[in-house]
Amino acid sequence: MMLQLDRHARRMLGSLALVMGGLAGCQESVAPPHVPPPPDHLVNLGTVIVEVNTKTGEVTAQPYESASLNAPPGVNAKIYGAASLISHTFQLVGGAPVGTTWNLTDRIENLEPFAIGTRLPHTLATLPADTMGVYVFMSIAPVVLTGCTPGPGCVVKADSGYDGSFAFTAPAQPYIFYKTILEPTDGIPHSGQDFSGTAGGVDYFRTFSFRASAGVTNFKFGVSVSAAFVQPNDTRWSVNYFGDSLPNRVGTGLGDLRTEPDWRVRGSAVADTSIATSGCAGAGVTRCLQIVSNTPPAPPTTTDSLIYFRSDSLGTADSAFMEAKLSATGLALGQPSVTFGMQDRVKAISFGIASTTAGFTNAANAFIANGSGTVDPATTTTWRIRKFAHDSVVAYANGVKIVNLPYASLPAAPSAVAKPQYFWFGNRFTRGSPFGPTLTSKWSSVSYTIGVTSP
Repeated sequence: MMLQLDRHARRMLGSLALVMGGLAGCQESVAPPHVPPPPDHLVNLGTVIVEVNTKTGEVTAQPYESASLNAPPGVNAKIYGAASLISHTFQLVGGAPVGTTWNLTDRIENLEPFAIGTRLPHTLATLPADTMGVYVFMSIAPVVLTGCTPGPGCVVKADSGYDGSFAFTAPAQPYIFYKTILEPTDGIPHSGQDFSGTAGGVDYFRTFSFRASAGVTNFKFGVSVSAAFVQPNDTRWSVNYFGDSLPNRVGTGLGDLRTEPDWRVRGSAVADTSIATSGCAGAGVTRCLQIVSNTPPAPPTTTDSLIYFRSDSLGTADSAFMEAKLSATGLALGQPSVTFGMQDRVKAISFGIASTTAGFTNAANAFIANGSGTVDPATTTTWRIRKFAHDSVVAYANGVKIVNLPYASLPAAPSAVAKPQYFWFGNRFTRGSPFGPTLTSKWSSVSYTIGVTSP
């Protein structure tokens, strides 16, 4: 899927201090999966340049500035020069390499006077239920400086162990995702720990890995950061899910928090989920999330539903839009069974898809009067809903408007729970007698953006 990168103004994020051990190794790197982060966070990124002596272990590092001469060959200051607003502390795991791999933990700390990793103002006693997280990416790939002539036998590469790769500022840059909120700086170094409601802080660290040919004696690389800024330091915030991996976390340990912004799951244990490799919507998409809702058992009103959701709070006065790219089979006539949507604590903007119609639905999962339109889900792959604050909502199928409703006509938002569903997608399968076929939805991508009504 091609992403259109928004070039709205954004303050710079970068890196500061690094402490690091030596590197060595060889062989090819393992390509990370392709799971792009939010496009709204990809501009004006600061960079730290790190130089490593693999024989002595000596490391020098400094923020890259437009007038400096510390960048590797071919690096453009217009792209990478920026201020440093995030500190990094790199340390060699165990003090020695594992075979030919050198693993370096990166501990990050926010130097800004406001929180990053979320859009919501908060206190430590009232933390948001979800975060948008922090991306640390290798903005400049390792470059051999001395020891041998760069070539097939003289290379330095980022090894495996990253969460994905994406074209932040150059093609295929490996990145690591920190599922965290980094609170504002208080002027006290925390040795790589930052606060997210835990006394003493949480040690948020991840591991970068490198391999280098034996002849390499010096090389350089660059690290940058991308993250959501808390209001009012930014005006739009995005979360994207691409269906090449399951969207929900497994467990609550630090090691389980190492995925791109995740979704919680709620629903029937009968429903089945998997990653499909065929029938995915969109040109060139080869993997997508498949949700299968089996024919419910008696009584006839039994449901077999499964919903993925996030709790990034949305306000009544906030504008927003949500888009899903999917295919579906087993849809019923007049019964919306595949759904996605959002709620703002006052109104629910729930969108449902049936066999020949699609539109906004009420609490009973029926189409709202004058809230649906005729559409063919067999040929429609991209659906979008737009919320214009508390004025109106609009739905589109493949870019064509199918329905427009005043905000006041929407149903009330569901009652608040500990982890409210502010944004969701999945199957909402309710069948009367006689039962129909199994319902299957295949989700290539789901995204939402708060603060605007279109990309």
